[in-house]
Amino acid sequence: DDKKSKNALLGNFLCLISSCLYAVVSILIGKYLPDSGEAEMAFFWGCTGLINLTVMMPLNLVLCLAGKNDIQDLPARLYGMVMLKGLMDNLLSNYMWAYAVLFIGPTSANVGMSIETPMVV
Repeated sequence: DDKKSKNALLGNFLCLISSCLYAVVSILIGKYLPDSGEAEMAFFWGCTGLINLTVMMPLNLVLCLAGKNDIQDLPARLYGMVMLKGLMDNLLSNYMWAYAVLFIGPTSANVGMSIETPMVV
């Protein structure tokens, strides 16, 4: 029961951190995106990729060196299925989200996405 309580507390903490980071991203996009909504998609994706690379690459390296991120044990077929799912699910949703941010702004796009999430579940 004590372990369950610790896991719930950790889960709540991670959700809080995640929502704070999501708010920071929305604020930064709103600050640096032109007001007219006219932005070049390649530049927007480039900035998003650069941020992901600079934040996630060190984290993944630390996890790999600590032995917590072992993908070497995955069978090739499973690895391929995970990659295909990532391309179809994450890439497509991020692409649509990015266009929504460019067309209607970061706040409206994120509110729309937040409203949509409970409907999917």
